[in-house]
Amino acid sequence: MPQRNQMPVPVVVHLHGGRPTATATRAARCWPMRRRPTRPWPLVVFRARSCSPLMPVHGATGLRPVGGIDYCLNMFNELVQSRAEQKDATRRKVLDTAEHLFREHGFASTTVRQIAAEAGVSSGSVMAVGDKATLLVEVVDRWIGAVHRDRRGGSSSSRRLGSKAAADEVVALLEPFLNYFMLDLALAREYAAVLVRGEHASIVFTDLARALVDELAAVLARTGRGAAAAERGARALYYLYLGVLMAAAGGAIDAGAAEEQLRSAVRFALITQGDHP
Repeated sequence: MPQRNQMPVPVVVHLHGGRPTATATRAARCWPMRRRPTRPWPLVVFRARSCSPLMPVHGATGLRPVGGIDYCLNMFNELVQSRAEQKDATRRKVLDTAEHLFREHGFASTTVRQIAAEAGVSSGSVMAVGDKATLLVEVVDRWIGAVHRDRRGGSSSSRRLGSKAAADEVVALLEPFLNYFMLDLALAREYAAVLVRGEHASIVFTDLARALVDELAAVLARTGRGAAAAERGARALYYLYLGVLMAAAGGAIDAGAAEEQLRSAVRFALITQGDHP
């Protein structure tokens, strides 16, 4: 029986000589329901040889043809697609709710049950997305990934840059991430702790790191550096950024001064030391 909020699944049976096969008979026995479902299961019946589907006529005992095999395949594909869309919508709702509660009540104080209640889903639906630590990693990685996707859709410039202008563009690339983590240092520390434990997969040091290094390398290439030098410089700037971020999260740098510390470090790297490709 379809459960609440589940997508209906077509029941497919075959006819041989005008009579249902054993599969069809078993399906028919399962068809009566004690409770009326939110949405009924569609029953699709095929003739054995022609593969022409038949549908039950409401209020009648006979079957009538409803179209070719493509009809039923299209119907099935639509159901599968709708279910995937519903699953994706639930995932987004769970992640949005988790982020809200993590920031409002703190990571440690938030429970899976609270997330489920606030999102209007079951605890099982939340756990299908992940436990608390996984949700935190997903929330942060999703936000970082969205920033990179938005940048890919923007216009790129090939204008030659001096060292000072390049430093300003590098800081502009890094600032959104720094500000995001400085917005809630306690949550940033929880995120770092999850990554350090290594128990939950994250793309922040793989795909997302590669995306940021590529963006930094593109800026350095506009200063006249070759591809190899731009790549090395981009990686150095990436690790510099991580150092400032970790220092701020650990309290070694005041959160309010983290942006200026980042700007100062980038300018030193590019202006003082970076004039020699």
